[in-house]
Amino acid sequence: MNMIERSYEQLKFIDKPEKKLVEIIFLDHFYFNIDYDELEILGNFKVEKGNFLFERKETKFDHIIDRGFSDLKSRITGKKVIYVHKNSNIPLIGNGSFGIVDRGTNVIEIKPVCGCNIDCVYCSVDENRRGVDFVVEKDYLVDELEKVVAIKKHPVEIHIGCQGEPLLYSPLVELIRGCSNISNVKKISIDTNVTLLNEKRIDDMIEAGLTQFNSSLNSLDKNRSIKIANSKYNIDHVEKMIRYISTKPVTQVIAPVWVQSLNDEDIEPIIELCKETNSICGIQNYLSYSLGKNAGKSITMENFYDKLKILEKKHDIKLIISLKDDFGIVPDAPIPRIFKKGDVINVEIVSPGRMGNEMIGIAEGRSISIYDNKKEINKKIGKIIPVKIIRSKHNIYAGEPV
Repeated sequence: MNMIERSYEQLKFIDKPEKKLVEIIFLDHFYFNIDYDELEILGNFKVEKGNFLFERKETKFDHIIDRGFSDLKSRITGKKVIYVHKNSNIPLIGNGSFGIVDRGTNVIEIKPVCGCNIDCVYCSVDENRRGVDFVVEKDYLVDELEKVVAIKKHPVEIHIGCQGEPLLYSPLVELIRGCSNISNVKKISIDTNVTLLNEKRIDDMIEAGLTQFNSSLNSLDKNRSIKIANSKYNIDHVEKMIRYISTKPVTQVIAPVWVQSLNDEDIEPIIELCKETNSICGIQNYLSYSLGKNAGKSITMENFYDKLKILEKKHDIKLIISLKDDFGIVPDAPIPRIFKKGDVINVEIVSPGRMGNEMIGIAEGRSISIYDNKKEINKKIGKIIPVKIIRSKHNIYAGEPV
C-alpha cells in the first residue's frame, strides 16, 4: 500500500519504539510526544529521515499534531511552552514576556522566545520562578511589527531582547531578515550571552541585517565566569566570538553587569578588552528586582556613576553612555494606550502565564497578564471574566480578577 508522507519545515519526527511513542521536535528546541496508541488510527506508520509516513486518514493526522502542540515543552528548560501564532488568538502587544513592546521611543523591542541556556546568579528574570515559556511564530511577529513601525516618525531600531537567550529561537536569521525588510527600520540589535554563537551564525545574522551585538560578559576569569553563569560556561569560546564580532562591520556593546563584591576585579580587564576590540563598554549596575535573583547588595546609581567616572579617567574610555547621543534613541509616537489603570474590563482567559499565579487574557487586541492568587487558572481558561487593570505602562497591561 502507498503511504502518505508528511514533512514539515519546522517539525522533525523521531521514532522511539522503546517508549512506544514518536517524539516531534519543533523549532529545534521544543518537543511533544505522541503515543503509538494514538497513532493506530492512521494504520501502519513509520518515521524516515525525520519525516512521518502513514497509510490513511490524513485529516486525523493533522488533528493529532494540533493536539500535540497543547503539550509542547522546552528541551532546554523542560517547561510547558505556549506557541503564539496567527491563529492562536493571542495578541502580541500587551505582555512584557513575549511579542512586541513599545516604550514610546524609536526603539521597538521584540521578544520571540523565553528561556535561557544559562542561569546567571544576578538575572533580573529568575527563570526558576517561571513555569511557562512562550515562543512566537516568525511571520506573525514580523507582520504585527510592521504595523507598529508604521506609527513611528523617526528611523526605527528593532531590538531583539528576550526573557532569556534569543539564540534559542531557531528562525532567528529569518526573523532578522524579515525585520530588515520593513520600511523605516534602520538598525537591528540583539542581546546575547554569546555562548551559542559561532562564526557562521554571526555571519548569517549580519548578512540578514543585524547591525549591533549587545554581548553579555561578566568575567574573563574561567572560574568566576562559571560561578556567575551558574552553568557550564566556556569563557574561551565567548571571548573568541567577541573578538570575531569585532572584525565585522557592526557595532558591538560589551555589557557586563557589575555586582559589587562578586566581579569587582573583572571590570577593568573587560574595559581593556573593549578598547582592544573597539567595542562600546556598557557597564550595568546590578539592581535587585522583586521577581529576579538576589546576587548581593545593590549600590545607588549615584555611587555607580562615581565609580565609572574614576574608571573613565584611568582607562581613557567613555563609560557613561547617553541613549540619545550614543545610540540615537529619542522619544517617538507610541502605540495608542487602550486601557488605563483602574479600568474594569471583560477579559477572555486563553492560557497560563509565566508565573504560577498568572493567566494570559485578551481584550480589544491586547494581551493582559492577570494575577490570581487563588491559582485557579486551569478552571478559568476559555472563560470571560471581569478584570481590574492594575498596570498600564508602555502598552504592558496587568490586571486582577474583580
